[in-house]
Amino acid sequence: MDGTYGIVFAGPAGVGMGFFVVRDGALTGAGIAGGRFRGRVTPDPATGALHVVFDHFVPAGLTLVQGTSPQALNITKQLKVDLPADYGDGEPIKLYLPPGFVTVMIKRISDDYAALARGVDVIPAPPDCT
Repeated sequence: MDGTYGIVFAGPAGVGMGFFVVRDGALTGAGIAGGRFRGRVTPDPATGALHVVFDHFVPAGLTLVQGTSPQALNITKQLKVDLPADYGDGEPIKLYLPPGFVTVMIKRISDDYAALARGVDVIPAPPDCT
């Protein structure tokens, strides 16, 4: 359960990606568009399934992949999801995350990338047209 993970998510309005770290059940992470995650992961000893409760911080101006309009204010909402053992090990998982459905794929990555869970700056650049 503990480790560093990459996550890719998609909804009707687009795709996104991010990273999170779990240490002793505490989850922290960030999406490349500025969203942040903080919460707890609790394994079910009988099945290995993971119960995740987390706060999702959405900065003003961010469009969610579910298709919402960007909000004028920062928003933090608490979400709860149940995931298969090993976070699904890269298999697509369809989740209802208000305001809509999102398909996520989560895969364990090297702990060398743990710093990415604190956030990354993505600066779009025009393509090289030479």
